[in-house]
Amino acid sequence: MESRYHVQLLTEALDAFFDSAALEQVIAANLGQDALRYQLGAYPHYHFDNNQIARSLAYVEQEQRQIVALASNANPGPAQRAAFGRLSHTVHDFYAHSNYVDLWLERNGGLANSSAGQIDGLDGPLLNHPQLHTGSFWLWFDTLYYVPGVGPMLRKIYLRPGSHEAMNLDTPAQGPKFHYAMAAAHQRTLYEYHRAANALLAAGGEEALARFLKAAYAT
Repeated sequence: MESRYHVQLLTEALDAFFDSAALEQVIAANLGQDALRYQLGAYPHYHFDNNQIARSLAYVEQEQRQIVALASNANPGPAQRAAFGRLSHTVHDFYAHSNYVDLWLERNGGLANSSAGQIDGLDGPLLNHPQLHTGSFWLWFDTLYYVPGVGPMLRKIYLRPGSHEAMNLDTPAQGPKFHYAMAAAHQRTLYEYHRAANALLAAGGEEALARFLKAAYAT
């Protein structure tokens, strides 16, 4: 998903909870996941790429646990917000890089008989659907799609089935399904926020939550 849409999702979903400085830290960590070193090599699970769904989900759980584990630190907020920013990037990319939207549309009448606002991004059976999969990225081939002059021509000639390039819903240019992915990602952002907030309340009460939400919180 392009950076502007990660920012839009975080702002729309979380502005009511985080103060402005804290939200900027969440956003910075989210966008940091698209650094070149995390786009290639050993980190496809940061983006739900290469069909590493279980590994991506484990990464999200790891970051959620880290948020709670940090609560006992003297100044936990920055590191907690960084963890939340990282996991939010991953869950946003799930809807943009998988066939979740396609599976939901198949079950709910398709584009002609549904709207983006109706999608349920937390549908249990779909999240565990046997045909759920994500796009793959072959470094030796798929980078050609991003070579100026070559990429647009290659897309017209051959779009590799099951590839990130064929499946992604990263921008509105990919068509109306992008808006379904955005709506589902918004729901998931709120879900992950409430998971973190409730865990912090259980671990340390209102003070622990305030340190997470307010960059200028004073003990």
